[in-house]
Amino acid sequence: MIKGLRPLLRGSTYSGMLFASCGALASLSLLPFALPVLAWRSAPEGVQTVLVLLSGGH
Repeated sequence: MIKGLRPLLRGSTYSGMLFASCGALASLSLLPFALPVLAWRSAPEGVQTVLVLLSGGH
């Protein structure tokens, strides 16, 4: 049982959560660039490509 609690006692667990949260918050600023790609399916492929690249490449 103690073995399962060890990750909760390490500082790296919480610093990892901090970096993950900061990354999620930073990606929210790119959301306005990604929404037009998802909503506008009839856009030319070049426009969609540019918008995807601006949104972070996903």
